[in-house]
Amino acid sequence: MISIPVYIALATAFSIFYSISNLDLDKATALLIILVAFFCSLSYFKSLLFKKNSKGVIINASFIFLLSYFIVHFQFAIDYLIGFKDLSNLRLWTSPQIALKALILSIIGLLSFLIGFKIIKPRTYNQEKKLSQVDTRLLLIGFAIFFILYFFTVDRSYLAGNYGSVRLSSGAAYSVLLLKCFAFAFLIQTTRNDIKIGETYRSFFRFFISKGWIFNGIAFLYLLSVIVSGDRGPIIYWLAAYYANYMFVAENKSAKVFESLALILVGVTVIWGLGHVRSVGGELSFIEKVKASVSTESRFESKSIVPITQDLASSIRTVTMAIDAVPNEYDYFLGRLQFQQAISIIPFVSSFDSVIFDDNSYQYGGSSRFLTWLEQGDNRYSGVGSSAVADFYLDFGLLGVVVGLFVIGSIMRKVDFVLNSNSPPSYFWHVTAVCLFSVAIYIPRSTFLIEFKLVVWVFVILILNRTLIKSLR
Repeated sequence: MISIPVYIALATAFSIFYSISNLDLDKATALLIILVAFFCSLSYFKSLLFKKNSKGVIINASFIFLLSYFIVHFQFAIDYLIGFKDLSNLRLWTSPQIALKALILSIIGLLSFLIGFKIIKPRTYNQEKKLSQVDTRLLLIGFAIFFILYFFTVDRSYLAGNYGSVRLSSGAAYSVLLLKCFAFAFLIQTTRNDIKIGETYRSFFRFFISKGWIFNGIAFLYLLSVIVSGDRGPIIYWLAAYYANYMFVAENKSAKVFESLALILVGVTVIWGLGHVRSVGGELSFIEKVKASVSTESRFESKSIVPITQDLASSIRTVTMAIDAVPNEYDYFLGRLQFQQAISIIPFVSSFDSVIFDDNSYQYGGSSRFLTWLEQGDNRYSGVGSSAVADFYLDFGLLGVVVGLFVIGSIMRKVDFVLNSNSPPSYFWHVTAVCLFSVAIYIPRSTFLIEFKLVVWVFVILILNRTLIKSLR
């Protein structure tokens, strides 16, 4: 088992290497970095993932995050080692020199995450005496209302398989967000009610059925519309949210190996399958795109060690693009990106950006927009996306990646602790654990602070619901 000082020493050594290196990526260096990443991750798996805990849960939020992080930042490097990828793909690597810097920055981020994860020692807070039965009918009504509003406000062409090319209107976007918030709030509150009365479930299927046909039926219809649109994220988020709550009330405290691995398999399959369908161009309906994708080869020209996760792995491009552009051509954002994500938690506050910042052009709206603008200029045809490493780097460079991934590691340790504990958590940590578990697979290829909007909004909805129920008694 690797100790914290060893992690710190490795992170320091790679940070120095990153700062002074002007070398091109070669296979010997790539092999060294990948081996360090592999053995450090293996140490995590041995010491924390499979260690016996009160519930025997083997699939934690940190495991899902690290699995996704490894795919995003190291899969194509492994492909390069074995000859499936080469450095001539400048759209992916930008240049051999930038490719090396991206790989070094990725290992520094991984080590920073592991340091934050291992340093934090969460304490037990037993909230059992504070638990109370709270009626969930208002939450279910809110869920149904925003489901109806979503279908009234969404562009019909969006539902015809045009996710990515047709944007949601502001009304539809807020309807989707509040729909998700009320759904998660309902799942959390019904789970807390189960904990209060000592209700447990022998299987995930029984837990799923317990949510009732109205809630599950609306959720099914919404997710069906998501599939038809070509979006992938909500299916993974919602299944993970169901499963995270199930962890609190599972009757069998031994490891749910099959159910946990099935969840990951579904997530990866959905990401790959819908990504492949979306890659089929033309003005086709969703069904026509599905049929066409069956006979269409992967949009990736070269092979990969794990073909099904190539779409996820392609997010390494966001890191190479960020390093190539900043600070060589553009200045660091100096916290603007994180600040904008943080204030977006408060409704409509982001509209005051024009008062706070002098330049509010498209490219300054977030790391994803900046990277899209770098590649496509003002004639944008699709989003490039972002990643946690690229997002932190654009704000503060190497220091931003170190601090940002350290914070994520610390929070993920607490989330794992909450999900593995037999003691009921507080409202806030229950919400945080469920929300971050649900997006853990997505954070490495997204941004981190933006996910806290969901945490805060669900928490506020739960508190308002409890307050209203008390006042109506």
